[in-house]
Amino acid sequence: MAERFGDESGPAYLVTCGWCTGIWAAASVVPLAFLAGDTTVFRVVAMVLTLSYLAGLASAWLD
Repeated sequence: MAERFGDESGPAYLVTCGWCTGIWAAASVVPLAFLAGDTTVFRVVAMVLTLSYLAGLASAWLD
């Protein structure tokens, strides 16, 4: 992506940003969790997304 648009471009930033990566992961997992309903799978996915959010917070705080 960076070769095509450059290191400082918006698309390259969206792919390499820690917060943005969490959004991409959530966007791919949340529809599956919604279809799973109130099951163990849904709870595991919600926990993973929460941990991803907390990792993003920690990353921003430590930077």
